[in-house]
Amino acid sequence: MRRRDAFAEMTSQQGFECDIYSPLSRRRFVESWNGGQEDLADWLESLPKPVGLMAAHDLRALCVLDACRRRNIAVPEQVAVVGVDNDDVFCEVVDPNLTSISHQAEQIGYQAAALLDRLLQGKTAPAQPVMLPPRNLVPRRSTDIIAVDDVAIASALEFIRRNACAQINVSQIAQHVNLARRSLERRFVKLVGKTPHQILAEERLRRAKQLLIDTDFTLEQIAAMAGFSSSAYLSVVIREHENCTPTEFRHKTFQSGK
Repeated sequence: MRRRDAFAEMTSQQGFECDIYSPLSRRRFVESWNGGQEDLADWLESLPKPVGLMAAHDLRALCVLDACRRRNIAVPEQVAVVGVDNDDVFCEVVDPNLTSISHQAEQIGYQAAALLDRLLQGKTAPAQPVMLPPRNLVPRRSTDIIAVDDVAIASALEFIRRNACAQINVSQIAQHVNLARRSLERRFVKLVGKTPHQILAEERLRRAKQLLIDTDFTLEQIAAMAGFSSSAYLSVVIREHENCTPTEFRHKTFQSGK
């Protein structure tokens, strides 16, 4: 509740409106999990788009992602989602993986121990809870998008994100959103500042780099999984953007703990 109220207050101070999913609206959670998720989906569907959403904690944010999938609401193109606690298990296993606010776990433990020691000495507890600021925001894919009001372009961005690794092309993207290719490209440049081809290439490179960091797949396997025509072409792209070979990139990021 404190997180909700503080977020609403900060939003108001910045001159924005804040819609809150009230517990009173969660009537169907009493009936079943599915009923509760449908109720949440109804509320999400009613919000103006695009919109940013902060959940009280990561597990609740996962409920939001599930509700968005039920109504084909694109994340992050239509709803950008932020959780709280930065629980790696929750944040990394979902699609898209979840942006979250991390807390100061060590400082929380230290303050809790100090408070316990104080109570054991017979001293009174503080009149107010001990408040600690968050550590930082950990950005991931659930907020990694340029918000656009154009429904067709938002849909095209979502289509690219979900299908970049399947070797789609710009003509297929245009067909998906029922636009002529030239019209799609002009609107992309105007609203996003890049062409569909550039966004497609960036998404494939992002996927390839992530696979290099997180797996021990061969370069040939990664090229195929990320939508590149060959491992040789992937090597050229990696060298162009990172000034090193894919193998060097893999070792460099592993050694730096990324």
